[in-house]
Amino acid sequence: MVATLLRIRFRVLGNTLSRQPWQLVGFIFGAVWAVGTVALIAVGLFFVGTLGLEVTRLVLIAGGSLLTLGWVLAPVFAAGIDTTLDPSRLATFPLTTTRMMVALTAAGATGIPGLATVLGGLASLVAWWRWPIALAAAVVCVPLGILICVVVSRTFASIAAGLTGGRRIREIVWMLAFIVLILAGPIIAGIGSLLGAASGPSNEPTALSGVLETVSWTPLAAAWSAPGDLAAGAPLVAGAKLLIALATVALLWFIWHRTLSASLIAPPARGGRKVAAGKIGWFGRLPT
Repeated sequence: MVATLLRIRFRVLGNTLSRQPWQLVGFIFGAVWAVGTVALIAVGLFFVGTLGLEVTRLVLIAGGSLLTLGWVLAPVFAAGIDTTLDPSRLATFPLTTTRMMVALTAAGATGIPGLATVLGGLASLVAWWRWPIALAAAVVCVPLGILICVVVSRTFASIAAGLTGGRRIREIVWMLAFIVLILAGPIIAGIGSLLGAASGPSNEPTALSGVLETVSWTPLAAAWSAPGDLAAGAPLVAGAKLLIALATVALLWFIWHRTLSASLIAPPARGGRKVAAGKIGWFGRLPT
């Protein structure tokens, strides 16, 4: 059933692109941009691997946390882009909630953002070319980090679907997402200073190092930092972060299952239009 849904999804996408030339052009540009970005990331990570284990760890922690954060914010800023496998449309199919979630996860991983994330995650393996033990651990941790990205996006999309019924709630969600997006700026700027300090005469840790070490214990970057910890000779720390990543997937899956089941049983009510007083003519004067 999941494979059938994916075939339907790609058939709908192909029909849409064949009937709308400008959308096909945008799709091609998006695919080319994704491939080019992943290629640049792979080349950059290869050279990052020459700067030492500590710098490589911190760069991958920062990159992995920003990638996960982007998937968290995607349902807010890009809602409604791909509704081919919208849960409300699948409610009439003979699908269990778990099987629907598997189909939605597979669909999220096979779109352009999902494929770019998969290729970017595979490109992160290049950074560990000097540390075979970290490379072996990354083969397990990178797919787990990608799975967290896709599942957290679907979970937040399912939660947001039940909270965006009112205008005030939409404004609050947008405001919070915008604040989080602004706070991500210092992390991006710190990556540049981190690389600059590593390539300079001294490799002393920057002020960002402590922040990234803290972030590495959060679900945003636990899966991405475990290989570096293992290469640094801290297997217990790496194992603890791997458990955090696994617990994150389990918790997100549980929350998504609950919210998706509730939305399929009782879809969120849509408020009707309110007419201001005095705008309904004789019906307002003679209500009976």
